[in-house]
Amino acid sequence: MSPSPDSHPPAGRCPFCALRVVGAPGQCTRCGTLLGEAAEDVKRLGEGARRSIRTNKALADVLFLVGLLLGGPMMALGGEVRLGLFIALAGGMASALRRYTDWSALGTVLVGSLGAGVVATLLIEPAAPAAQDTLASEVARETFVSALAALNQDILVESRGPGSVTVWFTVPDAIRGECGDFPEQAVRSHLAALGFLRVVVMDRNQMGGLCSFRP
Repeated sequence: MSPSPDSHPPAGRCPFCALRVVGAPGQCTRCGTLLGEAAEDVKRLGEGARRSIRTNKALADVLFLVGLLLGGPMMALGGEVRLGLFIALAGGMASALRRYTDWSALGTVLVGSLGAGVVATLLIEPAAPAAQDTLASEVARETFVSALAALNQDILVESRGPGSVTVWFTVPDAIRGECGDFPEQAVRSHLAALGFLRVVVMDRNQMGGLCSFRP
């Protein structure tokens, strides 16, 4: 029976099979056990590999946390949805590449950033029009309403609501018809082109109630 690995065989024998060895061989010829300096070399290589794995995992975790801590607040609080999503995705992709590949840190960051840029561009819609453009459209709507009011003194025309997106017509009793007949189609088309969302036609004496429709 071979001695257990915990026993201490005499010098010059294999610690597992007790085969007598001559000189300083690196491996037992009977059981294949590594001996002497060869065993120490394998131990050092194993420790180096474990240190490298721990370092890669730590760096992957750091990349993921950086992307989450920077990108998350940008999306939730700063209003920079596309930029925040890009940073969060870049951190996540770089973290996965660093953990599961043998690429360099720079390579994982570059590839992760490229992939995140493509995804963020495809998922997030373009930014809303600037406030100046919205104000210019509102001014155009109010100007057109003023022009309509000046055409006929008997018809009161007003723009209402935030952004002046609703136009009110207060008409005299002489104007009768089905809801939607007034104003004419050409005017309605221009109202829609200017960004009006609702047309309200009200009888001046309110006998006929309100007529509300999209232009």
